[in-house]
Amino acid sequence: MKTPEQDLRVKKTITAIHNTFKDMIIEMDFEKITINELSKRAMISRKTFYLHYTDLDSLLNELQNSIISEFIQRIKKYCNIRDITEITREFFLYCENQNALNQRILCSGNYRFFYSSIIYNINSNEKYNKQTQNLIAVFLTSANMEIYRQWVKDNRNMPLKEVVKLTSNLISHGIYGLLNDVSEN
Repeated sequence: MKTPEQDLRVKKTITAIHNTFKDMIIEMDFEKITINELSKRAMISRKTFYLHYTDLDSLLNELQNSIISEFIQRIKKYCNIRDITEITREFFLYCENQNALNQRILCSGNYRFFYSSIIYNINSNEKYNKQTQNLIAVFLTSANMEIYRQWVKDNRNMPLKEVVKLTSNLISHGIYGLLNDVSEN
């Protein structure tokens, strides 16, 4: 059994790894981060890194899962595909309120955010099998993510409320929904 002192050393090591990794994410693309450099900056050996993580992807997954789990809690009450507008609004509000680190992970394509697990814990309908539901979830999630990323890239020039409305309309009705919307104006 580990002594409290050993547990404290493990906690300090993991904290050093996490903090160093977070700093590196903010300053560089994921592909440029190496275990060697992370270990040097965290003042640990490579061997110590491998005691806790199999690779950088597992460390990134852990960080992404913490972002995802908070969002999933936020949309738990929405469980129907008809809730797409509310889920989209919650998604944009959630993303907007993230710190610089989480913004970098959400907005940079370099961090390969795992789309299928971030949103849509939705029962789209009993008539769809699991594979179809997975494809629907990937579509909904990636549409939201890519529109959010583009909105950020465009310096958030469109009001949030309009972006949510446009995104919901595109997801719910496709491009034809926009054509109908334009013809009504």
